[in-house]
Amino acid sequence: MRRLMSEAGFSLPTFEFNRKGDTFTIRLLLHKFFSEDDMKWLDMFGSAGFSENQKSALIFAREVGAVDTLTYIQLTGEKPELAENTLEELEKTGILIRKGKTLEATYYVLNKEYLGSAENEMSPNVPKNSLTEREKRIVELIFENKDVTTKKIAEELKVTEKTVKRDISDLKDKLIIERVGGKNGGYWKILK
Repeated sequence: MRRLMSEAGFSLPTFEFNRKGDTFTIRLLLHKFFSEDDMKWLDMFGSAGFSENQKSALIFAREVGAVDTLTYIQLTGEKPELAENTLEELEKTGILIRKGKTLEATYYVLNKEYLGSAENEMSPNVPKNSLTEREKRIVELIFENKDVTTKKIAEELKVTEKTVKRDISDLKDKLIIERVGGKNGGYWKILK
């Protein structure tokens, strides 16, 4: 499967397991990495000096919301010590922010300053001033954590879940976000 996905230009699958929670997850990003859209997005970092592996890490972080050293190793095939150094280089540039470290991996997210405002990532069909401040904050929360719940968003914004659900419905109608998968096990995706 890994060989076929690589030959087709797709990212390699990544795997996670949690012994404590007794879970195993396989993540398949079923689109080609380094599409024209990906390259335009990478250009905002001045990515000409980045290696293909670093570009893969950034695209993965953009798609999933984060990247860790174990995932990076699976994506690129780099040795663990080199993977750690490579992600630290991206952290030193300010593009990635280290969010945590366990015995197995170091966890990074994209730096929002490099992401630009949520408006820059939105569909060109949506006027930049068409989002309310609360909708912009919801998009930021989803960017920070693709698995965030409406309950958590409501708590963060100090509004009711009903209000958040209405705002999310509006964001979906404006083609800003979409839900991938169901209520349990699904995640949010920010659209272009």
